[in-house]
Amino acid sequence: MNNFGDTNQLRTGLRIAMVLVVAAAVPLLHAQTDTDFDVYKVRVDGFWFYSNPTGTLQDATSGNIISLHKDLAFSSYSTFTGKLDWKFTRKNHLYLVGAALNQSRQTVLQRTIMFHGQTFNVGVVTRANLSAR
Repeated sequence: MNNFGDTNQLRTGLRIAMVLVVAAAVPLLHAQTDTDFDVYKVRVDGFWFYSNPTGTLQDATSGNIISLHKDLAFSSYSTFTGKLDWKFTRKNHLYLVGAALNQSRQTVLQRTIMFHGQTFNVGVVTRANLSAR
């Protein structure tokens, strides 16, 4: 019995498999280089949202807990964030991002609060600023 028939069939099968692998790889390579999905130089994005600042502060010396919502009257407000994207080469971007997360409140205290060694009595008009930088 001759082994040449088995060897020729094996070689033919390998050739067909290699042709199929190359045929499948060529379109994938071509698709990646031809299509640039982010064709732009400058893009500006904006986003509006509703901020609801909540939380507490605790004074280290007195242990007094101050509520942003109950004691200082911080409430919800509309704000925005924005992004400027400058694509100066095919794969390099420079981003400038900004957000307006500032709020200030003036309120009359309903209870005595001690903060950083200073006492704020009931009925005192107090101004508080909340800023995220």
